[in-house]
Amino acid sequence: MDKDNLKKSIAKFIILALLGIGLYASYHWKDYNFASMMGDWAVLKDENGMLHASKQGYLFNRVLRFVWNELIGLLAIAILFRQKKYIDFSIVVFFIGLFFLLPAYLLCNEYIPQSQLTTLLHRTTFNPVIMLLLIPAFYYQTKVEAHRTDR
Repeated sequence: MDKDNLKKSIAKFIILALLGIGLYASYHWKDYNFASMMGDWAVLKDENGMLHASKQGYLFNRVLRFVWNELIGLLAIAILFRQKKYIDFSIVVFFIGLFFLLPAYLLCNEYIPQSQLTTLLHRTTFNPVIMLLLIPAFYYQTKVEAHRTDR
């Protein structure tokens, strides 16, 4: 491996490690009320004076966390593969999650908050499971394409 490839590999590793730290931070931010920085519309006080997210604040926090996790997944895919078709497909998956999975989770959480379905949707939606499953799929696809061109 020459020096340029080594430098690129090290840079890629460092960026991916930083993205991993971003995902780790996102997990620990799950209980933080980011909406409280947006004003009184996002905060409710209970009878003990404790601050909690209002319904709008809760939605804001969930959408923000979803977008953060998915953008990290998109960046990881872009860094690992650098192919427009994989990035475009990942963006489509992101929007499917944003417009279908996230609303489904929010509705289930509103009406059946402690169900197995809600838990499954939560894990699928807020942990970047789908984006991270795309990485081995894209890796496999690149190997299949490389094998086809070798023939």
